Amino acid sequence: MADDIPRSLRAKDLMPLAMFERKRTRLQAEVLTQRQDRAVRIGSAATLSFENEATVRFRLQEILRHEAISGDAAVQAEIDTYASLIPDGSNLKASFRLEFADAGERSLRLAQLRGVENYVWLQIEGLPRVYAIADSDTDRGDADRDAALHYLRFELDEAGVRALKQGSPLLFGVDHPAYRAQQLVGENVRRALLQDLR
Repeated sequence: MADDIPRSLRAKDLMPLAMFERKRTRLQAEVLTQRQDRAVRIGSAATLSFENEATVRFRLQEILRHEAISGDAAVQAEIDTYASLIPDGSNLKASFRLEFADAGERSLRLAQLRGVENYVWLQIEGLPRVYAIADSDTDRGDADRDAALHYLRFELDEAGVRALKQGSPLLFGVDHPAYRAQQLVGENVRRALLQDLR
């Protein structure tokens, strides 16, 4: 499995725009199917969406298509921004999103939940919690979105990887003073995330 985990994404790994346009519908369906097994809803407002090489590559292709980005330097800049979301074999990487339907509630709740990214954890049965590490170095959005969207990394040791491979249940949670919830994931999610680990 380790050989399947990419070390980096390069421009040559992306399709030319014309080829992507032809394959886009099929690729989008494939990525949406993968995302179903890589999403964890925690409580009423928080979702972890775990990334892998396929989801990041599709996201990059969509950005290049939507923003009509071309030229080696511009394409490489986008790759440099998003490739860090690909897990590298010892970790799981996810987008963490907070969603509130009402705009007034959203502003109030996001203010109450400042710093929530430091309270997100995973726990493999029988082992201590592993708190997420927030990716604060990468600018991937505007200031308004940043409070609701975070990029997280969960670093796992050998014991954690071994326990997951042996079938131990996997739990995700948030223990922020203003938001507490947890979710035991299904076998489909556990198996999908195992593919990201050596």
